[in-house]
Amino acid sequence: MNKDGGKLSRNYTIEDLEAVLDRLPYQVWMKDKEGKHIYINKLGAENIGLPKNDIIGKSDYEIREHSMAKKCDETDTNLIENNQDIYNEEHIKIDGQDIWYKVHKFILDSSENKEKILCGMAEEVSLDRSLQLKLERNV
Repeated sequence: MNKDGGKLSRNYTIEDLEAVLDRLPYQVWMKDKEGKHIYINKLGAENIGLPKNDIIGKSDYEIREHSMAKKCDETDTNLIENNQDIYNEEHIKIDGQDIWYKVHKFILDSSENKEKILCGMAEEVSLDRSLQLKLERNV
């Protein structure tokens, strides 16, 4: 509400918000309650290796390697069952390389359609994690 009691007008569009999300150094996504992607930002799509339009409407099992999809599914199920935000570190091996992510998942209750939307953000922290492990081994 503005100071006159009227509804605040927004001077930006959904396209503006998506452009902001595309410029973040994080993977950002949203899924419906069935686990189908309804949004993914540019970095998220690049890391999967598919165009955004090839990801929307698909589950992780349709677009990711099985073990990675299974990890995503497990944390999504945990998120729904416990209805609590999840902050964790996830590890996968891709082509023999250790990849580490800090992941935050949460549920967004959409006031428009009353359906829960699963949301997430991930930041790759492989270099930080690798240095930490080397330091721990040398101590």
